[in-house]
Amino acid sequence: MSRDENGTLILEALRRRGVDTSRAIVRPGTNPFAVILVADEATVHGERIVLWKRPDEMKLSPADVPADVASGARFMFVDDVDMEAAIAAGKAGIAAGLPVTTDIEAVKPGTDRLMRAVTIPIFAEQVPRALTGEIEPEAALRVLRNRHGGLLCVTLGARGAAALAGDEFIYQPGFQVDAIDTTGAGDIFRAGFIYATLRGDAPADVLRFACAAAAVSCTRRGAINSVPSLDDVAALLSAQAVAPR
Repeated sequence: MSRDENGTLILEALRRRGVDTSRAIVRPGTNPFAVILVADEATVHGERIVLWKRPDEMKLSPADVPADVASGARFMFVDDVDMEAAIAAGKAGIAAGLPVTTDIEAVKPGTDRLMRAVTIPIFAEQVPRALTGEIEPEAALRVLRNRHGGLLCVTLGARGAAALAGDEFIYQPGFQVDAIDTTGAGDIFRAGFIYATLRGDAPADVLRFACAAAAVSCTRRGAINSVPSLDDVAALLSAQAVAPR
């Protein structure tokens, strides 16, 4: 993260929400940023294209991961942007006995190693297909079961999400909302997934909560402004009793 205006904006937004940023890595230079183009046509309303720029000085390496990175944590999340740093952090979390999840958006060099460095891989829709050649989510996750014994999850956009818990396949349909901007929905899904897991929900209920949180976020413009409250998610869950199957 940078000390520039964009980096400061993000840090302040996190702090307002009670997030401890005392261990954030802040460097001089230009903060990563994105220009997001949101579609307005009726058939694809809310879909977006992200034009992303991340300066090299913002990259993280395993040397940036503190030895005590898992100290005091209850859950760890890593992504696949800085692959080697994410793998190092994930391994540290597992060694500390934490549940560790990730955002695996694409198949890259190191994806298999990252998958093994977390306890709950969460894949973008196209990733299980690319890793296995199987088109259907259930078939793809069952092939991936040979590589990973934990809960496997895949997000499916407007169609919801699916998971393989042991040998049980769980599908949670998407919630019906008037989507105006899908920016941040995947991040909100993962945040909801972590929250529901920490409070002890069963896998099917975790998926339902996470999908509801993501759906609420799609009804608002922007990323920071789209983060829902617990009341927002509860209202949607009450309004739409969508049961997994």
